Amino acid sequence: METLRRSLAEAAQKLQKGDVKGALAALQPLLDPTIEPATRLEALRIVSLARLLAGDKKGAKAAMDEAVTVATPLGPSQKGRALERRSLIRQDQGELREARTDLALAAEAFAESGEAGMRATIEDRAGTLAAASGDFASAIASHFTAAALAAGAIPPNGDKKAHPPRKPGEPSREPASEALCLVHGAAAAHLGGDKELARAALERAVSLLSGETPLRAQALHNLGLVLSDLGDQRAALERLDQALEADLARKATKDAIATRTRIALVARRAGDLERARSQAKIARELAVMEKDVALTVEALIELSSTELAAKQGEAALQAAKAAVDAAKDTPRLLARTTLHSASCAKALGKRETARAGFRMAKEIAEASGEPVFAAAAQKELADLDSPPKS
Repeated sequence: METLRRSLAEAAQKLQKGDVKGALAALQPLLDPTIEPATRLEALRIVSLARLLAGDKKGAKAAMDEAVTVATPLGPSQKGRALERRSLIRQDQGELREARTDLALAAEAFAESGEAGMRATIEDRAGTLAAASGDFASAIASHFTAAALAAGAIPPNGDKKAHPPRKPGEPSREPASEALCLVHGAAAAHLGGDKELARAALERAVSLLSGETPLRAQALHNLGLVLSDLGDQRAALERLDQALEADLARKATKDAIATRTRIALVARRAGDLERARSQAKIARELAVMEKDVALTVEALIELSSTELAAKQGEAALQAAKAAVDAAKDTPRLLARTTLHSASCAKALGKRETARAGFRMAKEIAEASGEPVFAAAAQKELADLDSPPKS
């Protein structure tokens, strides 16, 4: 047994030094089926990592397939960890459905082993993959189950469902973990159309977090957007102002730029066009200084929208054109900015300019693999071609 442990340690050291071939050679004796299962399982995990680092994704997955087989008789805890590791490899290879299946099985294993923390981690990851697949109902159930597990509100084998967040002020077993799961769950709920659930989750998350941490700033930022979508612009601006304070305190320049752009959006919704214009301009200037194209584009689109709301047509078109110019080397952003520019032309009664813009946006979106923007452009073209309503 001592010799086997030395072989594992030697392989791990070689892998840390980047000697993949040496690590695999050291592990080879440990892969024999006669080797004690727990040791063989650890060897297979390292083999999988080594092959992954060597670019052998197929070999990495094969090693973890074998690891799952070896781990299953050893009990639910070992099985869950092997499934979780294999899900990472499958996710890296773009096999999202298979990765989600592994995570579901891992969650069941940790529920059986009574490991609430591990199950919470797995459920939270499963929610992220579900949201990436557009399955918001499953994402919500996973994230809020994870939050309930972290809070200690349900046992390790508790039902998987959209558990309501605890009220602010109620106790939590793992406050930071619960808050993280709630922020993720709120995003899924917001995208899935349940704004009230998103608000409850973010209010609970904010109550669990202290200090000017990135997660607290993110929770405040997202809460501001949810409140705005719910129509409470005053409360939304209060939360976004708090998020901006947290961004500035951490010297998180890019986060602050994004928050300023959202403040501009909500101020525009509230009718405070001067504040909206001011924040959008500051965001643009800072984004240009940071040489961040995406943030520059976001700020310019918001500035254009604000000028349009203020009935400053030429200023709106100038900002829209600047956004298109900034995005010229980024097809995804170019599709969006071209779509926005065409929308400005339409709002100003320039139908033929708008038509040409929507056609261009559709072409760019289709060529760059952006079906949402392509569909939006097609809808705008259909609206332009439909007879006017009497």
